[in-house]
Amino acid sequence: MHLPADRFAARAGTAPQNAASGSGSGMRESSIVPTNLLNWPRVAGRMPEEKLILIAVWAAPWLSCAGVGMLPLRPFAASLGLSAEATETGIGNLVSAGLLDLDMGTYEIQVCDWFRFHRFKTARSVGILLAGIGKIQSERIKNSCIKQSSACLPTATATATSIAAAAAAEAAPARAENYAAAKAGKKFTLHSSGIECWDASDVIAADQLVASIAPDDLAATIASVRAAGKAPVPGTVRHALHIAKQRSEAVSRPPLVTNDLRVDSAAQIAGAQLLPPALRNKIASKSRAA
Repeated sequence: MHLPADRFAARAGTAPQNAASGSGSGMRESSIVPTNLLNWPRVAGRMPEEKLILIAVWAAPWLSCAGVGMLPLRPFAASLGLSAEATETGIGNLVSAGLLDLDMGTYEIQVCDWFRFHRFKTARSVGILLAGIGKIQSERIKNSCIKQSSACLPTATATATSIAAAAAAEAAPARAENYAAAKAGKKFTLHSSGIECWDASDVIAADQLVASIAPDDLAATIASVRAAGKAPVPGTVRHALHIAKQRSEAVSRPPLVTNDLRVDSAAQIAGAQLLPPALRNKIASKSRAA
């Protein structure tokens, strides 16, 4: 059923008023995809297929909270009703326009304007973001995310080293011991190595660990502490390093070779004489049979 022209015009005339007053069909305040994306100067003049691809990438379910994802080209193209070749060409044009970035080595795609519209204000959201950035395989795209996200992260975590080392830090400030320390008037900071510090002595201890432990070993130990559900404070990390060292020494210790053992025949005879006669004869018979 079609609306009469006068009724349609009347409704159209009230749209600006509704938008201004926030009633009716007013524009929503937030969205995963920018509500004015198609009106951006870099987007407005593009081909319809390219606009469709851009919106679909912004809203893609395989995109992480860092605005990066592994591009499933053929399924993605099929969902848009386009050929894989046309989709790849469209993505290339969007890359040239600075709207997307694509690493042909890892086939990861990035939304270049992601961090202009997505902010991370809570400790949990920052942790999830850091974990997402840590999983990016493309070094170029990862470095781009680190640089772009620094404007929307708390200063305590807005460094490249903390992002690399604290990829699993999403639950750190929510642990019970952290709450207890906060109540005692201590301030939580995340060391550049990923170690959690609550006072000046923790920072000093973390600096000492960084100076004495290889970066890869320290990062692996911190990750193992987090995986065990513990807070990677300096004491816990130091204890985990000590345990790891003991295990490494045990593995590297040369095995005991039985051929190297020297048998004292006199001691064997003396020991056998202490056994009951029946048991002594039984052992002797087994020895002869062997």
